[in-house]
Amino acid sequence: MSTNSSYVDSLLDLYKEKFSDRSLTNKVLAISSALDVLSKVSQSFSQKEGEFLQNLYINFSNESPNDIKILDFSLNFTHPEYFFIPRFLETNINYFYNDFALKDRIIAHQNTFTGKKNQAISEFLSGSDKDIVALYIFIENIAKNYGDFCEDKELKHAFKTKIVKFYDALYKLFEASSQNLVKEYFNLTLLNQPMLLVEFVKSCLLSDNILSVVALFKDETRLNLHLEDGYFMSLSDNLLLEFISVVAVYNPNLTICFYNQSSVSILSTIDSGEIRNLEDFSQKSAKFITEFKPYPNASDENSTKCIYASLFFEYVLKYKNNNLSLNTLYMGGVGSGKYNKIREILHIKNVPEYRYRFITLHPGYDYSDIMDGFVNGVFVDGAFKQMCKRAILDSQNEYFIILHNIANCDINSVFGESFQLLLDRYSSTNKGAFVQSKNSPAITAFDENKKEKYSVLLKDGVSCFAIPSNLYIIATYDSNLGFDENWALFSRFFTCIKLDCDYTKIEASLEGVKNAHGFVKICKKLNEFIQNDVLNDSNIEIGHYVFLKIKEQITNDEISDKVLKEFFDIELSSILSSIFAKFLTYQESRKAVNSAKILFKLS
Repeated sequence: MSTNSSYVDSLLDLYKEKFSDRSLTNKVLAISSALDVLSKVSQSFSQKEGEFLQNLYINFSNESPNDIKILDFSLNFTHPEYFFIPRFLETNINYFYNDFALKDRIIAHQNTFTGKKNQAISEFLSGSDKDIVALYIFIENIAKNYGDFCEDKELKHAFKTKIVKFYDALYKLFEASSQNLVKEYFNLTLLNQPMLLVEFVKSCLLSDNILSVVALFKDETRLNLHLEDGYFMSLSDNLLLEFISVVAVYNPNLTICFYNQSSVSILSTIDSGEIRNLEDFSQKSAKFITEFKPYPNASDENSTKCIYASLFFEYVLKYKNNNLSLNTLYMGGVGSGKYNKIREILHIKNVPEYRYRFITLHPGYDYSDIMDGFVNGVFVDGAFKQMCKRAILDSQNEYFIILHNIANCDINSVFGESFQLLLDRYSSTNKGAFVQSKNSPAITAFDENKKEKYSVLLKDGVSCFAIPSNLYIIATYDSNLGFDENWALFSRFFTCIKLDCDYTKIEASLEGVKNAHGFVKICKKLNEFIQNDVLNDSNIEIGHYVFLKIKEQITNDEISDKVLKEFFDIELSSILSSIFAKFLTYQESRKAVNSAKILFKLS
């Protein structure tokens, strides 16, 4: 089994650059805390409480072979107003739901039931409001029935506390770990008996064989997900495996990452070899966690390592599934990370060097540099045309050309007639997407070998130009330039993605600097001054990578006013002068820079 270690190493470098140890630790802590509560609560139910949950399950199953009577406790319950009586609701929330993730959404419905009696929730609520209220009613009904069962107020309160914590921990776990599961949270909680969910969690946490958990909850004791034509439909295999794996990372007997189709694909790429089932996935997860350690060195708990690895896969997935259009324009001020964003995409997609090319445009570029033409008497292909030819000959792979600072040249003269083809790409199903370029007649007049060599396409012996559908054109635009007729042209042909100053990245990168938070505040204040007080344009700002250059001047883990002054003079003054010069007179620009300098102080 061979491992693509260089690919993983490059991804890990980007990952560590993107997130500080503290931000990763916070993410892991949210998942670990939810799992810890879930583990303790699921194993804390007493024999009497377990007997009640089992009887509830048996009684409902006997009354209805498909178990849908459980809905009488939630969506079909006809007296929801009982649990929203003001005095009861206030006491109930304070005593039992104070830390509940959905507490505020429940309180928001305190007046919803005024004047409504004997009506099921579904008759006047919909969407997430209906689901949240239904879950609250469900928990209350379960607790009320346990009180009738045990006939002891204190025991009822103890049981209710556990049930509330169980459903709360489940929600917080899903929210922190899986978009797939959080979307199905209400279906899983409202359409399944509490006993089933508790036993499912316990099995995931305690079993030493993950396949036995799959077998148990796939066939004999299935979990429900949808209600269709009066029948419950079970979870899909993939969602069941994801649910199992998310809980099982806290199982000391197992080493596994969060399972989903995307993580399967990523692990297959990282560690060459087909993943046919959960056992294969578990083995490759364990190998990855052992070898690559995408987590701080201080982390030694197995569950923590599994969570860190899963977050790494989530990061890779985000960029693998980055919904780039064929023509994508990243716009943002200087230092907003446009170049870095593109570099990340190429790394994450694992694009080899021969399938991408960076071109930093400048006013000296002409048609021959980009398209083709005679240079010193010799005919040459330009950079853009070369990539079009490569991509059209290799239609199974994605190719990329990056046009850095696209506004730095005369687009119409440099790209000429090819611009109209940006929205009409050549492919096997669109073979009419081509034009005769300015130099097509000259190429057509060449001998056959040279004509084929310098043509993207030959149509009836005539040289033609085309942009293939597997060539991604990614451009960057400095929004500090403003928006003129060129911008109107770009916005017509490109999908525009705005990159803003990332203040959280500044603070995370300055972790350990005593007054980092104060520095972030004045960075934000400076950009607000530029946007609101000087130029009245929210698109113009200084990006986080510029502000992060202050790290080179910090001493003793503290930013002083002296350091700020030097940083302003060295880094910011020239940038501000350049920005203001485009929109203001010389005197107005000088005045604005001086005002910014006065503003840029911690004290």
